[in-house]
Amino acid sequence: MSVLRLRQAADGENRYCVTVECDGRKAEPHFEFKFSEQDQEDIRWYLEDFLQYPMEPAPAIAERIEGRMAEIGVELFSKVLGQNSGVARDAALTE
Repeated sequence: MSVLRLRQAADGENRYCVTVECDGRKAEPHFEFKFSEQDQEDIRWYLEDFLQYPMEPAPAIAERIEGRMAEIGVELFSKVLGQNSGVARDAALTE
């Protein structure tokens, strides 16, 4: 069974390096990423306020934020495990 290890470190302002290790192989993609102030506030609202006050119109707002969180997840996945890092992708294909 393969073990995938990810270690993230800041590499400057809004710059990151993620060490990706699997089956003795290693990659270190470096990339830029920044949450906008709106994204920060939306995610804070979703995790704090929405859980306590889920009445209308909150569900519609939450749906929009869930979509944005999915977009952010796809972006980060691509930057960490995308073309720059075949290590994890190759390990997943051999499982």
